[in-house]
Amino acid sequence: EVTFEMLQGTPRTIPAAQILRIEDADYNFLSSLDAFQTSQKKIIIHTHCHWPARRWATAKWITLLQKIHADGNVRFIFVGAKGEDAQYKEIASRLNFKTYSLIGETNLWELFLALYKADYFIGIDSGPHNVAHLADTPSVVIFGPGPRMYTPPNPRDKVVDKSRGRGLFQMFFRTKHPFIDDVEAREVYEAFKSLVP
Repeated sequence: EVTFEMLQGTPRTIPAAQILRIEDADYNFLSSLDAFQTSQKKIIIHTHCHWPARRWATAKWITLLQKIHADGNVRFIFVGAKGEDAQYKEIASRLNFKTYSLIGETNLWELFLALYKADYFIGIDSGPHNVAHLADTPSVVIFGPGPRMYTPPNPRDKVVDKSRGRGLFQMFFRTKHPFIDDVEAREVYEAFKSLVP
């Protein structure tokens, strides 16, 4: 944006299908995944980040998913890197419906394709949320502290942020009350509902 402003130009969004060469055969791996064998709305979930101040409480994730599940025919599919499954396991064990995990099972390209074929993304400020924006998956992102350099480019997408861009200190040093703790499940649920036609 700074470069475009200096050159007095206007940035434009280029769809991922024009940037990347996506073949029908690329989607074959999805047909081998139980998580994608459904007519339900597929919601990709990403909960983990190595920065504690960007992690949202497990109890709030559980409340959010229960609310969304009660509303309709949805399937939750968790993603993340290898070793990021501890919070998922706790969440899944406390829900009374089935969830699916692709944590540690996809490479970056496969994650992109899964997001491209998903209906929604809900997650924290992380790599998967950036991939969701590249795939143009309708998204809700829960922000922790710090500057807002990577906000969703599509105005349709929702950001839930109590830091107002403050709290860079929290990204590097553990604090007793990070800004993300102020985000309530109800707010994320309402943001999600505003995405659903």
